[in-house]
Amino acid sequence: MVEFDTMTISIIIVVAGNDIERYVNLIQLQKALKAQTIQPHELIIVEQVLGQDCCYYNHIPMEISNTRHIPIKFHEHPNLFSVGWGRNVGIYRATGDIVVCLDVDYIFRNDYLEVISNTEVKNAYVGWSKIYYVNPTEKREFIQTGVFPTGYENYKIVATINNKYVGGSQVFNRQWFISNIVGYSEDIFGWGSDDTDVYGRANVITGEWHILDYSIFHLHHDRKQKAITNSCKIKERNCDKPFLTANMLRNAGVGNADHPNPIYPDSIKEAEI
Repeated sequence: MVEFDTMTISIIIVVAGNDIERYVNLIQLQKALKAQTIQPHELIIVEQVLGQDCCYYNHIPMEISNTRHIPIKFHEHPNLFSVGWGRNVGIYRATGDIVVCLDVDYIFRNDYLEVISNTEVKNAYVGWSKIYYVNPTEKREFIQTGVFPTGYENYKIVATINNKYVGGSQVFNRQWFISNIVGYSEDIFGWGSDDTDVYGRANVITGEWHILDYSIFHLHHDRKQKAITNSCKIKERNCDKPFLTANMLRNAGVGNADHPNPIYPDSIKEAEI
């Protein structure tokens, strides 16, 4: 059995589209990873191709030496984006003991992976206790100087049992995740609900609520991705019976790089409306 102090960390980042701000934020995230006192075992960038080109990976400097790029495309429904599908593809191909699923718009100080490495991650952790919102002016200053903004005016949200904020960074024991959660829901399309769905199921299965005592920063971006109403319905279905959901995800075979594998027959149809 692997000891926790020797566990390796795989970073999973999912990207799609061609938004310039997301491109800039991805570069800053890579720099934050490169500056870590403990380097990741690997960085896996899963890019769902929504056009003819991998708009991000082909144009970003590689900051982490052990970076893998996995392009995926939903040929039958080329405009339906699923971050959960991309995360599953990355998790099932990762080789680290711990997987950290990161949104592309978040950055952190250079001891973030060290804190995770010193944490006994047996199952699932919310990857932060506080998020600070970095406004456009502060973002420009950070890019120029590398100095993190501080102060109450940047404060955004706190992870607590009551408010259920769990997005941005999620930390899992990879083998526990595959054996118990099985995967993110590949029925959820667009942006939102995929992270609260997974942690909601994890919370029921473990009966515990783990929060990493750490503050991270959300980089500003103007363009907000479309939220699909049906995603909330899918999350409610999944979280109502998490053990049944896990079996359905396992039987469906999530994490297939060729196409997502939804477990509900109506999810794609509803997402396209």
